[in-house]
Amino acid sequence: MKFSKSSKVLTDAVNVTQKYIESRYSSDSLINKQSISLIQYTHNVDDIHSYEWANFQDIEQFGSFIINSKKIPILEYIFRWSDDLQSIPRIQSFINDHKNLLNKNYTKSNLGYKPVIARSLLIILQENFWRGLMESYFKYFHPYRPLFSLVNFNPKTASGSLLSAIYFAGFVIQSNSTDEVYSYMHNYAICNIKKMLYTVNLSNVQALGIYSYAFYLIGSSSLSRVCCSHFGRMCHSLGLSIDRKNLNILDQYNRKLVYNIVKLYYNWTKLGISPYALISQEDEFDLDVYDPVCQLPNSSLNLYNNDYESVAYSIFCCAFAKLSNFSVAINSKFCKYEVKTVKKEIGTFNRITNEVYNDAKLALEALIDIAPEYKNQILAYLIMIKAPYIICILCIYSKKLEILNNRSLNLIQSILDNDLPSLYDKAEENDSFYSKVYNEPVSEGRFRL
Repeated sequence: MKFSKSSKVLTDAVNVTQKYIESRYSSDSLINKQSISLIQYTHNVDDIHSYEWANFQDIEQFGSFIINSKKIPILEYIFRWSDDLQSIPRIQSFINDHKNLLNKNYTKSNLGYKPVIARSLLIILQENFWRGLMESYFKYFHPYRPLFSLVNFNPKTASGSLLSAIYFAGFVIQSNSTDEVYSYMHNYAICNIKKMLYTVNLSNVQALGIYSYAFYLIGSSSLSRVCCSHFGRMCHSLGLSIDRKNLNILDQYNRKLVYNIVKLYYNWTKLGISPYALISQEDEFDLDVYDPVCQLPNSSLNLYNNDYESVAYSIFCCAFAKLSNFSVAINSKFCKYEVKTVKKEIGTFNRITNEVYNDAKLALEALIDIAPEYKNQILAYLIMIKAPYIICILCIYSKKLEILNNRSLNLIQSILDNDLPSLYDKAEENDSFYSKVYNEPVSEGRFRL
């Protein structure tokens, strides 16, 4: 059947299609509880509204209910429910009261402080500001979600969309920014995201992946989900799941990196398999994608002065990405699998976690023997790798406790004493050693996992 441009049937079909797309992909629909099915959480959103949240009088009473009632799985609450619960007015009041109390105490302790009033927004005119954002991105953000190789990345030839995402991610990792600069960077991000939605290419996909995680870090869940939705849509349009042997090695590597994050995101945010066939049931998160050889910073980035520092960074970057992303993959499986399956797989998760950490530890310690003058910097990498490692181990043991259906404080203390004796020492070392090596305090944003 053929249609002309003036055909009524064709016009009606276009109108219906447009209305359908707008209703399915509008960011405004994310605010509506009935439209949250677009994301298809593993938990049923109506379950959130089935509890009588108005019965709780304060945040302490609410926390006691979450921990002791056994009506809500702890991991499910921490990794999935928390953002949606904040949309409930009663919970919002708890959060606001808690924030106001903290601000009040902080104000009392700083009555003698007189801030210097200056036009802080002028900082965006300085080249050092943007150079610092890029450095922050590569040192503190890129190891979380590496979406491209550093071997051939050149800021002078990189696309504007990818650079905008790098600058914004570097900004959210930093701390102590003024409201003016924050507002500017937020609008800067929104404007660039809108531009890139009209063009489907790999650079825009990488930028959307970075934006999605950056918005997640600052608590903008709605914007993070919107970016994630377009991120997956563009990946599907580009056919990143197809193994293109005719491409050069680095292009293949970049495609695999991005597709690996697609699998991670959609396994995490979707209930089962995507109805849009973005991933197949057999597609699992691939730890082998992260290759230190492809994460060696090239000279155009001006990150490090010699090969030893670059090699240490590349090993750290890949190990950190493996462990931090694997913690998400672990919890995704815990929330999706039945108890019988979890019991079979939990030992494998524990083994993989320890193998990744120990391999990186051995490689970095060997590098210390070769280049002892960089011992402090390499030790700092070792300590930072322990952070996602500890999270993986704690998630595994938390699930073991949940399977036992026992939240006895005595049992938890026994596990901490006998099975995880050095976790708290490692965490304390992480903060103190980092501050010593880099001569600056650890910011909350920098190490949010």
